[in-house]
Amino acid sequence: MRKVFIACAFSSAWAEEFLNLANQILKAAEEMLKSPEAVGLIPPLREAVVAFGTAMRQEKENRHTAVVRQADEAADGLWRGLWGMTRVMTVHPNAVRRAVATSIYGILQKYGNATELFKKDQYGYLYNLIRDLEALGSERLALAYVDEWFVALKKRIVVYKDIENAQNMESGTRRVAGIVLNRRVAAEVALRNFLQRIEAWVELNGKTNYSAFINYANAQLDHLQQTIKSRQTLLDDQEG
Repeated sequence: MRKVFIACAFSSAWAEEFLNLANQILKAAEEMLKSPEAVGLIPPLREAVVAFGTAMRQEKENRHTAVVRQADEAADGLWRGLWGMTRVMTVHPNAVRRAVATSIYGILQKYGNATELFKKDQYGYLYNLIRDLEALGSERLALAYVDEWFVALKKRIVVYKDIENAQNMESGTRRVAGIVLNRRVAAEVALRNFLQRIEAWVELNGKTNYSAFINYANAQLDHLQQTIKSRQTLLDDQEG
């Protein structure tokens, strides 16, 4: 049987990479394939891909969500402390301290309440805030008695980002175990079987009903294969 799909080493892809590929091909199949024989091949693929995606989400949430949430809550608490202390200092009886605190409070107000933002936006906000406060200098922050709040918040933001980065890096690898690994293998088998059966129908009926899907699927397969090759080349160069 003549091959119409580009070969791709599924097992060499990271878990998130393969899941993304499988979801893209599944979606394309649902939208592009209309012949009864092709439509009948989709449910087993959908079941395997959905099961793998569910297992990935559960594994990620179980391992990381609590730790990330605790780090985020700690940063939120320090931000509220900084805001509250600055606001109190704006009515300090010492005119110099009051003036400095007022300028700091103005910076805080410029950005608004960080804790009400989505996490991605919140930490972009906090980095900009830290940059603006650093520009004031440590002496002015100390005059307003917020220097320690500032230092603690700055450190806490770094801790949060380190945890988040570790989460993203681990979820990107393919070293997963148990039910996640089993469902990944099942999804790989389901996708491979699906593509082979489409090839069989193409052999019998020609490409007319399948050409758009084949072109799209091959673009995705080639992209993933090139990603795998590039990563392996980089590793070989580092080892060499």
